[in-house]
Amino acid sequence: MHSSYCRPLFIGLPGSGKTTISTLVANHLGIKVVSTDPLFRYFRVIPSISDIPESTVMRHFLMRVQEDHPHKYSELLRDSEVVDEQGRCALHDGGYFRRQYGESIFRLFEIEMLKYLDESGYLSDKIVDLSGSAPLYEENVALFSPERGYLAILLDADHNLICQNLIKDYETYLSQRETGIENSIRGAYEMCFAEALRLADNDSKDQRDVILYREALSMTQKAAQDRMSKYKAFAKLTFYPTSENPPEELVKEISAKLDEISFGERSV
Repeated sequence: MHSSYCRPLFIGLPGSGKTTISTLVANHLGIKVVSTDPLFRYFRVIPSISDIPESTVMRHFLMRVQEDHPHKYSELLRDSEVVDEQGRCALHDGGYFRRQYGESIFRLFEIEMLKYLDESGYLSDKIVDLSGSAPLYEENVALFSPERGYLAILLDADHNLICQNLIKDYETYLSQRETGIENSIRGAYEMCFAEALRLADNDSKDQRDVILYREALSMTQKAAQDRMSKYKAFAKLTFYPTSENPPEELVKEISAKLDEISFGERSV
């Protein structure tokens, strides 16, 4: 195996446990983990007219839009410059960003952010906890390739575990929102859950749980159909998290495999 296989990169469907496993494995290896989803939200706040270094991401994103989606450029430029009373540009709102410009342009911003983080050295010597969408784009696959020091590991979790995790994150999001914290955890999923509950218009907790699980399962099955082939093509190893197997046990298996790979590299 190529000696550049040094840092595990966990990929998989939303809710498959990537953040939990990344953190536990990082602790085992004695290195830090960087989650890119919070950074994605942070960088979208920054107006293109800002003079801080991080505004480079917004300006590079606009250059890509001008080249690849010229019909959207003028509107996006305005949204990147106009700020609210908190100093945030309009693109900080992920729901608005997606609805107004579509998923491909939304993810183009993520691509430019990841390139910036890599070039600035922010990702060096860390386990990178990517969004579930990032590995679907060829530029990101190239950025996190074996030749650049990454070992993609697919967490092919069972759908029951994924649904449990998605619902748990949604309940956390609602709880935080009640205390005034508007911190989206899974933007698109939160919108789908809220819409399903609104249409059901049923206050029964049992019925609410059924609705959330049904919606989570539907979204998970669709995501699996759309994404798993790309995940499998990118991954060099696959593990299978289940709701019966605690994350700590899975991490032991992963760590043993990583130690085996590391030993094999030293022996070459």
